[in-house]
Amino acid sequence: MQFNFVLDNHGKNPDIAARLSQIIYPMRVTLSRLGHGVSISHDQIFLDQINLFLEYFTDREYLYLLKDLKVSKNLTYGVINTELYFNKTIPYMNKDVLFNKPNNFIDRVEGLEEVCKNADFVWSLFENTAKECLTLNSNSKFFPFGFLGLVNENDHRAEKNIDVAFFGKVTPHRLNILQKLNKIGLSVYVVGAGWEKGYLS
Repeated sequence: MQFNFVLDNHGKNPDIAARLSQIIYPMRVTLSRLGHGVSISHDQIFLDQINLFLEYFTDREYLYLLKDLKVSKNLTYGVINTELYFNKTIPYMNKDVLFNKPNNFIDRVEGLEEVCKNADFVWSLFENTAKECLTLNSNSKFFPFGFLGLVNENDHRAEKNIDVAFFGKVTPHRLNILQKLNKIGLSVYVVGAGWEKGYLS
């Protein structure tokens, strides 16, 4: 099968592929190792491939476009849900997370629910979220990935000095977990939007 990651539902920012690479790369490697072809495009939807969209649907016009392509052109697509989602909400949506739009999470939840109903499948990075998404799409699955063994142990050039590496946007829940890891003495390195500096410790 040929999979195509489409990114422009995350905005027109040219560096969006770099910002999402920490999620896309392990999924791309996993799918490739299973024998599938994988491409990444910013704004191209291919009718002869399985198009993959990372969850973030706040633009109603984009949802209408996908729905129209599904009906009129038989578009095949899947949604990759990267957030915790349960009880029909993102659990930290009412916390002090700063965004350009005050209704960002509300729009995201509504968009997620709408896009999942029409998708061919939904993959979630959290097992509980996959179960919750069964209410939106009967083909909702947990997509586990982790250490992929990409680096030969003999190729390491530096001693290990980081216990935990985290890639992603700062949220109150993530900050709380990483601070707890730091308090028990683990070396924590963070990269992503909203972090004041790279290292917590």
